[in-house]
Amino acid sequence: MSGGGRRKVISIDDPDGIYFYDGNGWVKADSVDFSRGIHVIYFDNKRCLACRIYDFEWFPLVENMKDSDVTFWIILCEWFSSECSSELASKVFKEYDVTASPTTLILKDGKIVKKIEGVISAKKLKRYIESVK
Repeated sequence: MSGGGRRKVISIDDPDGIYFYDGNGWVKADSVDFSRGIHVIYFDNKRCLACRIYDFEWFPLVENMKDSDVTFWIILCEWFSSECSSELASKVFKEYDVTASPTTLILKDGKIVKKIEGVISAKKLKRYIESVK
């Protein structure tokens, strides 16, 4: 599932790709499987200014919820699927029809429960996540 070192945060300096939080840091993934469990996915674009603001909500929330049964993901591209050096990340952008950034998806057993476009507070996102459990 993983390929690469662990990072404390994902930034615009990291390679395009898919990252998951393993409880100790962010790890680059070679594949994804959202079919079972609760997954929260942040679609991030390197040239998205709103994403840089959202990072201040996202990373503390993930750290705060690291002991939960939720898997957190970041799908990172330069600019959506059109400018993405990761074929897998580009494919996931297309699969979920993500056309705004940041976009956060909450999935349960492979089905979209909530799609949030734009910046959202950590407090509000946590409430949405907890309502899915």
